[in-house]
Amino acid sequence: MITIAVGYDRRPAARDALILGELRARTTNRGLVVRVEPGLSQEEVDLLVMGSRGHGPLGSVLLGSTATDVIAAAPCPVVVVPRPAAAGGGRPSAPQVDPRPILRCDMGLGYDGQLYILAFDHRGSFIKRFGIEGEPKPEDVKRIADGKHLIFEGLEVALGRGADPSVTGALVDEQFGGPTQVPEQAKARGIRLAMPVEKSGQDEFDFEYGDEFGDHIERYDPDFSKVLVRYNPDGDADMNRRQAQRLRRLSDWLHERDRKFLFELLVPAEESQLEQVDGDSDRYDAELRPELMRRAIAELQDAGVEPDIWKIEGVDTRADCELIAAQCRAGGRDGVVCVVLGRGADNDKVDHWLRQGAPTEGYVGFAIGRSIWGDPLAGFIAGDLSREDAAGQAADNYLRFVEVYESARS
Repeated sequence: MITIAVGYDRRPAARDALILGELRARTTNRGLVVRVEPGLSQEEVDLLVMGSRGHGPLGSVLLGSTATDVIAAAPCPVVVVPRPAAAGGGRPSAPQVDPRPILRCDMGLGYDGQLYILAFDHRGSFIKRFGIEGEPKPEDVKRIADGKHLIFEGLEVALGRGADPSVTGALVDEQFGGPTQVPEQAKARGIRLAMPVEKSGQDEFDFEYGDEFGDHIERYDPDFSKVLVRYNPDGDADMNRRQAQRLRRLSDWLHERDRKFLFELLVPAEESQLEQVDGDSDRYDAELRPELMRRAIAELQDAGVEPDIWKIEGVDTRADCELIAAQCRAGGRDGVVCVVLGRGADNDKVDHWLRQGAPTEGYVGFAIGRSIWGDPLAGFIAGDLSREDAAGQAADNYLRFVEVYESARS
């Protein structure tokens, strides 16, 4: 969070409110979070924005005497906004805030450090692994929640085998992770906790808990709030617009509260795009999807959606990783980072994606789920693996992907 104090050289409160409204609208659209409160102490202010009429002694004719005094005494950077004259030489018009100096500031976005996330926030698809169709009954929920805890036990085994909790992440849902207290246990172990905000199994993003999404985030207090979004820039324009509006709301809510935003972007192919590659999904992934991803990220950024971490589908070349990372960090978003998602692919494919991303500046790890726990969980459900063996296999798979990524970094 960057705290900005706004003042306008002896202006009435109503005029200050006008400036503040203009500032907030222009800067949050580009990811800078503004919090202005009355009575801020000097230590709480990171940037002071003030206006000037240009009155004062000769030495201060350009800035104004008050602005000059503030610059000399301020403990933080100062942006002085001149008040333009009205057309025809009459009374000056209402102040106009130029956002360009502000955009040079650190936006406060991003994440510092490596991050290796075990993702098991699946809900609709997870239920089906237990042979359940439709809404699960209470006894079904207990089995499903136990399966979630089994996966977490695999992460605990990985910690016991040397995984660093400070770079280890657990992405788990409230619905089935909550009953066995997986979120609380992850935090107690020092693991980075991520939890989903989106409603499961929807083509269009919406909040799982509607307008109460914030209450659920604050109840569990995760390190990252995550969304999964299907967004093709050549897809349904109205749906994209609706999604962007909801995502902007979430983005602003999170950053106003110093919370981190994890964004999983999927770009499903449109029929016309598949026709360009003769219906070959592998060619779509290699030839079309990287640029579509870049465009989707740019559109969402322009709409004011500002993730700290982008959870990116694997791409086949390092050049494509560099293309995507550059867009994620465009416009002063220097701290924003990417992690590679696994898509449930086989080890060879995931290994290749990790080796492309790991050496790329702006990539800091992965968020992999089914490729780690899919087979061990299936073996446990079928009765072919003991609980201990299933957790051990999940730990082995997780640690192997960490090793692949770390080896490719060096």
